[in-house]
Amino acid sequence: MLLSHSPYLLYSDGKGNILKILRFTQQEEQAGKLYLYPKNEWIELPEGGQMYELPGRRGIGVDVATGQMRICEKGWAVAAFIPPAFTGLLYCRLRNPA
Repeated sequence: MLLSHSPYLLYSDGKGNILKILRFTQQEEQAGKLYLYPKNEWIELPEGGQMYELPGRRGIGVDVATGQMRICEKGWAVAAFIPPAFTGLLYCRLRNPA
């Protein structure tokens, strides 16, 4: 399901809780580069997906007030694991649109 807005930045408090910070929106990292994705490309975490704390790492988000990328000083960064089958199906659809 597509989201109606860019998701807010998530962070972990180090105690197993994943929280969002409304001051920052998410961005994507691929091959060590940061990208801002259009609102219409974000989806909910698919069934079978999981979220993980990245201890010792800080999240980077876009400050909603300034539009600048900034480091989040709260807690630890969070990563999402997308099920491989979901990713494979999406890749096939992108390469071979109907």
